[in-house]
Amino acid sequence: MRPALVLLPVLALGACTWVEPDAGGRMIRVAYDEPATAGCVDLKRTVTVSVKHEIAGIERDRRKVLDELESLARNEAARIAEADTVRALGPVSGGEQSYQVYDCR
Repeated sequence: MRPALVLLPVLALGACTWVEPDAGGRMIRVAYDEPATAGCVDLKRTVTVSVKHEIAGIERDRRKVLDELESLARNEAARIAEADTVRALGPVSGGEQSYQVYDCR
């Protein structure tokens, strides 16, 4: 019974979303496939972001990790003057993901 009580707070932490888009990040959209950026200008810039993908050896919810990575990528892209869109360059690896930055206006 005692190990379950210790594990419960760790599991609850794994369900939390800790990263949200800031004001600039909310202005950046996420493109989920290459055709979505077909008419865009590739700014030849990438942003690489990372989050904790496990806590105390327990994997966090995959969707939460992806959401947080997207939020961080949007926040970082907002610092690039012409940017308005990001698209993941590949899958998440060890809680890290790289995004290409575009101007799709």
